[in-house]
Amino acid sequence: PMIIFDDANVDNAVSGAMMANWYSSGQVCSNATRVFVHESVMDEFVEKLVERTQKLRIDDPLKESTDVGPMAHKEQMDKVLKYIDIGMKEGATLLYGGKRVTDLPDDLKNGYFLEPAIFTNCNDDMTIVKDEIFGMVMSVLSFSSEEDVLQRANNSELGLAAGVFTKD
Repeated sequence: PMIIFDDANVDNAVSGAMMANWYSSGQVCSNATRVFVHESVMDEFVEKLVERTQKLRIDDPLKESTDVGPMAHKEQMDKVLKYIDIGMKEGATLLYGGKRVTDLPDDLKNGYFLEPAIFTNCNDDMTIVKDEIFGMVMSVLSFSSEEDVLQRANNSELGLAAGVFTKD
């Protein structure tokens, strides 16, 4: 989990969330796919997150200008696409992304490239929130109190790495 408190520098928190999710096309076991944002900064955080994610360059990972490369293989891409579908079916809002990218040069258009997926209106019982996806799927969840978010962040059967953004 990543926890973003109401006093956090929102721009830094967006950078952290992007790094913690889009790095290596989301294929890292310590990705912060559950991003808990204090309700008072939720709108600002989500707006900036979407705006910056839209600007990412999806391309050949060997190019220095590339921000996001492909999934490791077709099976993983298909698994991630299934999770995105499950998220929508369970009622989460796909705010941005979640589609296969084929608008690439000829030598890459059959690659396993996906747009990063940002979900809002998530709850802790959703499959995309509970499972380890190993792909660029971020669930943004709001919270109102430190006690609540700590209980929710630790409510996982998976091993945890965590990030916290706050000035205090």
